[in-house]
Amino acid sequence: MNNCCTNDESAVACTDTQTNVIFTKPHYRAKQDEAGYSLRVYVPGVGKSGVTLTLAKEVLTITAKRSDATPEGWSSLSRELSTDDYQLRLHLDTKIDSDRITAKLEDGVLDVALPLKEAAQPRVIDVV
Repeated sequence: MNNCCTNDESAVACTDTQTNVIFTKPHYRAKQDEAGYSLRVYVPGVGKSGVTLTLAKEVLTITAKRSDATPEGWSSLSRELSTDDYQLRLHLDTKIDSDRITAKLEDGVLDVALPLKEAAQPRVIDVV
């Protein structure tokens, strides 16, 4: 699984070349076990209706749009968090079973399960 938002792993923003929109690259963690990969993506300020996952040509694109809930007449003096939307693109292993990918969003944390195809999972072979 490789990040393709940018060639620079330390980059914090990327631009969608089709729409010319700037996205913030969210923080994420990926881990692998025998069943596949699990991905945890941190997208604070995003509701379930704002998250889109698309898979095309073995590239998983996660887009998360924030709802700007700034009270009327309020302006900030300083901000630590960006108000940009999020986007993360990952090149997936061909062994991922795309029909069984699941995602769950809770409290600004998106958990994505990327299971391996049955044939790609490790198995024990009995010696006779």
